[in-house]
This record gives sequence, C-alpha cells and structure tokens, in this order.
Amino acid sequence: MNDASQNGACLADREAASLRLAAVGRKEEALQALFDLIVERAEAKDFANAERLRKLLYDIDPLALTEIVHSGEIIEQEKTAGIERGQLQAWTNLLEFLTQEEFNTIYHGMEKRDYGAEQTIVSQGAANSELYFINQGRIKVSYLKEQREIYIKSLSRGQVAGENFFTPSFWTVSLTALTPVNIAVLPKQKLAGWEERHPGLEAKIRDYCQRFNDIDEVIRKKGLERRGSRRFPLTRKVMVQISDQAGKVAGRGFQVELVDISREGLALVVHIAKRENARLLLGRNLQVTFPAGGRQPRSFDGLVLAVQPLQLLENIFSVHLKLSNRLDQETIQALRQEG
Repeated sequence: MNDASQNGACLADREAASLRLAAVGRKEEALQALFDLIVERAEAKDFANAERLRKLLYDIDPLALTEIVHSGEIIEQEKTAGIERGQLQAWTNLLEFLTQEEFNTIYHGMEKRDYGAEQTIVSQGAANSELYFINQGRIKVSYLKEQREIYIKSLSRGQVAGENFFTPSFWTVSLTALTPVNIAVLPKQKLAGWEERHPGLEAKIRDYCQRFNDIDEVIRKKGLERRGSRRFPLTRKVMVQISDQAGKVAGRGFQVELVDISREGLALVVHIAKRENARLLLGRNLQVTFPAGGRQPRSFDGLVLAVQPLQLLENIFSVHLKLSNRLDQETIQALRQEG
C-alpha cells in the first residue's frame, strides 16, 4: 500500500472512530477528535477533506460554535498561507472584486496546467466551458478565417480568457502559448457548486472578466464576427424542431421569434424554462420553418453556435444558428417580403 492509500485509510478509520463516539453519546470527545483531524488536513493542504469533515461538526452538534467557527478560521488561514506570493501579486485586480475567502476557494479549487511554447491551449470551434487565469507566460489569441490565421492580441500574467464561460457558445478564437505558460483552469461546473456557499460569486467573476478581458471587443473592431455576411432585421414567428445531421426532425416543434437573418445564419429569441438548460442547445442541429401564408413553407437546417442571455429574470435567450447551406440574396429578399 502506497503512502496516499495509507493516509486515506488512516483518515477513514479516524473519521469512523469519531462518528462512533458521537453515536454512543460521547459528543465532546467526538467533536475534539474531528476538530484535531480538520486541523491536520488543513495543515496538509488537503482542503477538500478539511471542509468535508467540518460539515460533520454541524451534523454532530450544530451548536458547537467554538469548534465550527475556529476550524473554519484555521482552514482559511492555511488556504491563504498556501497561496504563492508571486501569484497573489498577479491577481491583485481580482482580489479587489472578491473577499479573501472567495479568492481562497477559487485559487485552491482550480487545476494548474503547464504548456510549452507553440502548444495549443484551446482551438477555435471548441465547446469547452473553462475559464483560464494566466499565472506565467504569454498567450497568443488568433482567429482562423479562410485558412488564414489572423492575430488578435496577446495575453499575459494576471489576465483571463474564457470566451464561452458565461454564455454557451463555441470558441471563435484559438489560444496558443507564445512562451512556456502556467495557467489555472476553472471549469464552469465547479463554480456552480460554490454558489450556495458564496452567493453572488459568479456575478463577481463575470464583472471582473468584463472589465479586464476585451477579446470580444477586439474581435468586433477587427470585423471578425461569427457571421461575416450582412445581417438583415427580420421579426416574425417561426417553427423550430431539433433535427439530426441528416435533417431528420425528432419530437414536437415549438414557436420562437426570429430577429435577424444573413446568408450564413439566423438569430432567434427563445424562452428557456430552466436557465441551466440553455447550454443543452449548444451544438444541436435545428430545423427552422418559415410559415408562408398558404404557400409551401420554407425550412432551413443549421447548427446552434451560441446561446446568449437577453433577459435573465424572464429566462429569455438569443440563439445563434449557422445554416448548413448559405442562402442566396434572392431567398433572403423573398423571406423579408413574406415577413
């Protein structure tokens, strides 16, 4: 048995012993044993187990405030002490948005990754919903258009990138290491798991990213939107059905509002009852049918590239669809006239 397995077995045995003490009414002894174990795990920087064991204190005696409060303080002290000074300096701006406890939770909950020069970190078209915090090195942001790589900007220590972290979409840019790079990675699902303990944490990180991450703004200034063709406003009701790649529809359709059209895509406004289901549309094939007032209806297939919030309180989203086949100007004109 290796050291990790032995430590795990020892932890499990001591935890079980504490619970047995509580079960036979020896509550104070159980609390002290758990408290000692929490301190040991915190000092070993095993914060996941320290936090888990601290919850057991509540289960044994929710009024054991001395042990509950003091163990929480010790965990936070060890988390703060475990932050490398250089990285703390790199994230001075982020600290202005968060409490020390919130920063500690994020810092120790992220995965650290290293990349060599010229190594790809994320590719254009990827669907991963991760936020990248740059601890060291420089990263190139680029855009591939018609087999030609277009430089957008570079990112360095203390900056963040996460194009589809807050709104479901595919990456419209690539990230490549210009030098050896160390980044901290925050998966979307992990942040969601912290919301109960730190209400408003996601909103704070969103605000931070909006103030210090201007990739989207640079893309717009360079004219590199997902749809390069001119968009025409077109407001009308259309029918949407989920389809497979062969164009075969499945299930009942639902009516949504079309807001604009181009040769390459459509923008729709959709009400999604559960906000967390918005990401389920990403990458789906949809068939959009235009009613034609007695004439043969027109249907178009496309892939959902982005789902962006419009009115979060009402769970209303804009859905951006890339059409399987480009429309000609005559078709667009006909649709506009019919609308």
